Amino acid sequence: MSRGAGGQGPGSPVEAENRTVLILGGILLLLIFLDRQASEQINLRAATPGVTQPAALIQERIQSGVEESTERLKGVKEAIRGEAEDSLKEGVNTGLEKGKHALEERLVPVKRPIDDILNSRMEDPGPAVDGSVRAEQLQEDPRVQIPPTERGYHLFFLRFDGSKSRIVRVSRSASGPVTYMDLLQALRSGPGDQETGLLTAVDRTIKIHSVEEEDGVITVDLGGGIHRMGASIIRDRVHQICFTLFQFSNIKAVRILVDGAKPDYLGTGAERLKLPEYLGYPDRKIQIYGSSS
Repeated sequence: MSRGAGGQGPGSPVEAENRTVLILGGILLLLIFLDRQASEQINLRAATPGVTQPAALIQERIQSGVEESTERLKGVKEAIRGEAEDSLKEGVNTGLEKGKHALEERLVPVKRPIDDILNSRMEDPGPAVDGSVRAEQLQEDPRVQIPPTERGYHLFFLRFDGSKSRIVRVSRSASGPVTYMDLLQALRSGPGDQETGLLTAVDRTIKIHSVEEEDGVITVDLGGGIHRMGASIIRDRVHQICFTLFQFSNIKAVRILVDGAKPDYLGTGAERLKLPEYLGYPDRKIQIYGSSS
C-alpha cells in the first residue's frame, strides 16, 4: 500500500488528526452560515410580537447541534486512536514471535549434541555371568583388604569431551581396609578439589541402600534416583559403579536392584535402558587422570 506525504500511511494517527481538523472546520463554517440566517430571520420578525421566543428556540437548537456534533467527533477521534494503538500492539507481537523463532533456530546447533547424548542407548556392558566361581577365590568378609604393595584404591569419574563422555580413573589413599559401601559413597561425594574437570553421575540424589557380595557377585541396592536423566547418563552411572567394584579380582559380576527389586529397565519412557540380570566388566576405554590419553 502506498504512503501519503511525510511517509505516513493512510491509516496513520497523523492523517486521522488532519481529517478531524477538516471536519471541525466544515462544521464551523456551517454554524456561521446558520447564525447569519438566524440573524436575518430575527431582523425580519422584529416588528412581529412574540418573535423573541422563536429566536431563542432557534439559538437553542443550533447550540444543541454543535454539542452533538462535537460529541460525535470525539467518538470518531477515540475510535481512530484505538485502531492505531491496536495496530501498534499487533506489530510488536509479530516482531516478538519472529525474534523467538529466530532464537530457536540459532539454538538448534547447541541443543543437538545434548539430544544426541540423551537419545543414545546403553550397550550390554558385558556377558551374563552364571556365578560359578571357585570358593577359594572369594572372600568371606565383604570388606576389601588393600594389598600391602598398594597404597590406596581407585575411583572412576566422568570427563566430557564435547558431547562424548570418558571414564577417568583417579587414585585415592587409604589408611586401612575399606568396604564396598565406602567406595560407592566416595563416588557419591564426587571428585576432590584437586581433581578438576571431572564429574560424577552417581550423585547424592541416588541412595545406596545396601551392598552385598556372595560368590563373587556384588548386589547393589539403589534408590529410585538411578532412573533420573537420559540413557547416556544412566549408562555412565552404571559404568562408574561397575569399574569401581571390578578393580578387585574376586568380583565376577555386578547385580543392580532398585528399592529391593530387580527392574527390567533403568530410566523412564523413551530414555530407558534394558538392564541385564548380571553386569560384567564394561567394554570401554579408561583414561588415567593426569594423562593425555
